[in-house]
Amino acid sequence: MPVNIKHLHIPIGSQIILEGSDGDDLGYGVLMENLDVELNSEFESISDFASMKSNVGTAITALGALSRDIFGVGFSSQFKQMGYQFWKTTKPLSVKVTLEFAALYNAKLEVSDPILKLCKLPLPREGGLLGSLIPPGPSIRYALGDPKEGGVMGAISGFLFGEEKEETEKADFDENSKSSYFNIYCAGYVFSKCICKSAVPSFGKRVDGSGYSVYGKIDMAFETIYSATQELIKSLSPP
Repeated sequence: MPVNIKHLHIPIGSQIILEGSDGDDLGYGVLMENLDVELNSEFESISDFASMKSNVGTAITALGALSRDIFGVGFSSQFKQMGYQFWKTTKPLSVKVTLEFAALYNAKLEVSDPILKLCKLPLPREGGLLGSLIPPGPSIRYALGDPKEGGVMGAISGFLFGEEKEETEKADFDENSKSSYFNIYCAGYVFSKCICKSAVPSFGKRVDGSGYSVYGKIDMAFETIYSATQELIKSLSPP
């Protein structure tokens, strides 16, 4: 279920700025509705994990029912502790926003161009090897190699080949991770290292003399590239 984090106090009308990992301006917009943040963890019961719904468990329960009928004391293969919920996984933090654009002087520059720029964020690029597509977002290697997030690749290289190799991995990450993700700034809060999952634009019927709509909006869904953690929530608040 989406959870509206009210303590963020991000009002309608606030400006949202999207910044690339290399510092480039990727786009901007004005918040049209409440900013919704979704936090979600999955849990599983012991009975599901242990697969106690097997034929053996059914046979034991059947015997218990028979014992109750004959001796007045029944039993089963289930215990209340088997309903214990243990953590399975936590999904990335999800942010959904609706941004609006209105033209004051130039509909192309103030409405059309910024919306179309935002539409590119969830899409792949052409020009990959053998004519393949280049996927949006960071690769698995760079996601695992980020030295600021634990640097699994760098740590493994350092363990196997020494500190010099670890520093090389860090340098490669810094060079190749540019523009692979972006940060969202809004009302003094920062959602770091995000990818765009969807962008749904719509344009108003009114147009200017050049045929560009004077009003438009876009619904966007973002996710952090890493699982949400308590430390991530703390980092959202301004210092």
